[in-house]
Amino acid sequence: MLLRRFSLGRLVAIFVAIAFAAVAHSGPALAQSASVDWGNLGLADQAAVPATSNVTATDGTVATVTWSATNNNANGTFVPAYAAYVVYGATQLGGSSKNLLGNFDNASFDTGDKITTTITLSRAVSSFAFRVTDIDKGSWTDAVEVAYDTGNGTFVNAASFATIVGNAARTNNTAVNGWIGTASAAATSTTGDITFNFGTTAVKRIRVTYFSYTGSGDPGGQVMGISGLTFAAATADLSLAKTLLTAAPFSGGSVTWRLALTNSSASAGTPSSVTVKDTLPTGFTFTGSSGSGTFSSSTGVWTVANLAPGQTVTLDLTGTLTASAGTAVNNRAEVASSSLADPDSTPNNGVTTEDDYAAVSFTTASGSRFVCDARLFASQSNLTQLVAASVAASPLTATNFGTATRYYNALGYNPADNFMYALDSNAATSNRLLRISGDGAVAELGSVSGLPTLASGSYNAGAFIGNDTLLVRAGSTASNFYLVNVSTMTATMLAQPAGFTSDVGDLAFSPVTGKVYGVGSGILYEFTVGASTVAKRDIGSVGVAGQFGAVFSDSLGNIYGANTAGGLYGFDLATGAAILVASTSALTDLDGANCYSATITTPADPRISKTDGTAFYQAGAVQTYTIVVGNTGPYGITRVSVSDPLPTNVPAANVKFTAVAAGGATTTITAETTGALSDTVNLPVNGTVTYTVKLTVPANYTDALVNTATIVTGGNVADSNTANNFATDTDTAKAQLTLAKTSSLVSDPVNGASNPKLIPGAIVDYFITVTNSGNGAVDADTTLVIDAMPAKVSFLNGDANGSAAGADAVNFSSTASGLTFAYGSDVRFSNAASAPADFAACTYTPTAGFDANVRYVCFNPKGTFAGASGGTPASFTLQFRARVN
Repeated sequence: MLLRRFSLGRLVAIFVAIAFAAVAHSGPALAQSASVDWGNLGLADQAAVPATSNVTATDGTVATVTWSATNNNANGTFVPAYAAYVVYGATQLGGSSKNLLGNFDNASFDTGDKITTTITLSRAVSSFAFRVTDIDKGSWTDAVEVAYDTGNGTFVNAASFATIVGNAARTNNTAVNGWIGTASAAATSTTGDITFNFGTTAVKRIRVTYFSYTGSGDPGGQVMGISGLTFAAATADLSLAKTLLTAAPFSGGSVTWRLALTNSSASAGTPSSVTVKDTLPTGFTFTGSSGSGTFSSSTGVWTVANLAPGQTVTLDLTGTLTASAGTAVNNRAEVASSSLADPDSTPNNGVTTEDDYAAVSFTTASGSRFVCDARLFASQSNLTQLVAASVAASPLTATNFGTATRYYNALGYNPADNFMYALDSNAATSNRLLRISGDGAVAELGSVSGLPTLASGSYNAGAFIGNDTLLVRAGSTASNFYLVNVSTMTATMLAQPAGFTSDVGDLAFSPVTGKVYGVGSGILYEFTVGASTVAKRDIGSVGVAGQFGAVFSDSLGNIYGANTAGGLYGFDLATGAAILVASTSALTDLDGANCYSATITTPADPRISKTDGTAFYQAGAVQTYTIVVGNTGPYGITRVSVSDPLPTNVPAANVKFTAVAAGGATTTITAETTGALSDTVNLPVNGTVTYTVKLTVPANYTDALVNTATIVTGGNVADSNTANNFATDTDTAKAQLTLAKTSSLVSDPVNGASNPKLIPGAIVDYFITVTNSGNGAVDADTTLVIDAMPAKVSFLNGDANGSAAGADAVNFSSTASGLTFAYGSDVRFSNAASAPADFAACTYTPTAGFDANVRYVCFNPKGTFAGASGGTPASFTLQFRARVN
């Protein structure tokens, strides 16, 4: 069009917008159209369009406009007719207003002078449509070429998608492959328009090239318009999925649903502010959410800011299930709103068959939990019947627990949630995990990922080795161990010990050692479980026939086993020996579990006695003690500590002992042992361990020989009489007394004092010496010497010293004896024919001088007669005088 033919300022703006109205319906939503309005460039009428400009379509698609001018410089000037080669035109030109106006003033017809405008969309679109306006002819001839790019980077001529409204003509020659004007068109007439509609063909770019066609003279100013764009709006094919993450939810337990919102990878657009309405069910108390976006528990609305094609976001909703067991619970959710249309769903219409709707239903399982106590649980018989036994009373009895509804094995007690878990005993479904509630009800949780089903048999050995981690092993002698996470329902295979082919009836975990124990082929095994391996150690023979199909443990690290032939046994973890704790009837198809955080306490009466049969010891001699440890029941007990420390100042080398077990008891002492007694024994009812302890008393030992033997249980015994848990034997040192009596002639009537002879009338001095060569002292005031006077000898009741100092009839001398002597009180006499019984029986008072009636002289020095000190004996000597009649 020649610019001189009209004034753009006088044109009336008419903009025709084509849109699809959204109509409510019950089927899939209809696609809508989007448009690009060049008025959104924000430019004044006839203002220059920047060489690169962006406009956002109504659906968020971005249209980028770039333009350039090519001046051939061969035939005169080629300049913009307006402010720039491309300006914004607000008024109507041809069939549209708000156009991009390509314009120039060419001094001559020159097909080499061109304006090229390229429009690039941020995405490839369908139903793309626009028009080129005012392609006409006067003294000028407009020429235009249009090409498109589907997004592969190559422009293709758009002639096949064009419709000529009026005077333009399709032309393909060396000058132009497009359209030229053939007649003049008024500015507001559509006769110069060419419309383009690409239908289902994808369009990413459009290139419009505008120039003068061939001719002569000065064509003057020319202008053409590019209308706004329309195309199929970006859509987002949203789909919603809901998953129940909690297997077999139970009343009172936690339950979690996961919502997954996906924008199909085939979607054209990224919707914003997508909302999903989750209708939380009755019988559910919301406690929290986690995941993308935000969630309002009061409205149940989940809001996601943006969701790109191919993107999935999730939201986990967690709460407490308050519905009673057996109640059906349904949780449903639906996409409530989206900024973009969904090609196959309508938000918030409640149509359950559309993919933006999701629901999950389940029936509430029993929520009863076990109590972590000392009860032992076992399952037996083909249709597993859970039984419970209490060890608090005697005899041990097992009673049915709950109702048998499912055959299961590899039973374990989970300390994390106080449920028991097991695996299905059917080989074909042996990887299905079951949960046993505190009322015995069984709920199937599903198959465990990574745990294979078995060709035959079942996983028969199981034990929790920590929160949610169940260690299992199949009944086959060459089968692997698996760690089953009951929370995630996944399993990890452990490389089993090389050469380990024994069948293990059951497993139990010790929280004290961190090891796992089980019995197979008559051997107690200890297993060390790692993240991917398990190592084995043979502890020793259990010494009991039959299979231990149920093995238990407790908080103190005690390990027990129920034997299929009958009997509950405790295991010695040092030797492997099985000790009968309680008798039971025979048990079949046995498998066991208990809470290892509890302490298994059994009633029993362990006792100890100690004696050496005497109250005294002799330094340098051997004292022989007998220590007996026993148990009067009613339950057998394991891991009883026996100790007998060394007496004070007795070297370890001076003590040797042996032990003999009887009645099924066991001891760690197998040979004569030197030093303080220390042992760990296992005591069935009426079982005993007898120790013979030989102690060599050190020479010069003077201390009291005090020795206390003690038994200490491992905390797993309700002891009915703790007073007999220790025994003390006390011995004191012996006083080793010797008495020597000598005589010495003083004078006789014939020879006087010179070489006197023992003849009538002779005077004789008697000396009685009492010596204590032992280390023990004689009790205070108990030293008593009664001397029988020889026949025909008269005691001198006078001065026994003769001319020496003193005038007493008895003289006393001491060598470290510690005794005192007073003649007036410590000497008495007896004229009886037989020896007096004690000092008090000596009642005769002798006459002065020589008294032939004195038949016994009684001496009672006072104080404690000391023992030997440093090897030197203590002694005292009594001296008196007599006359031969």
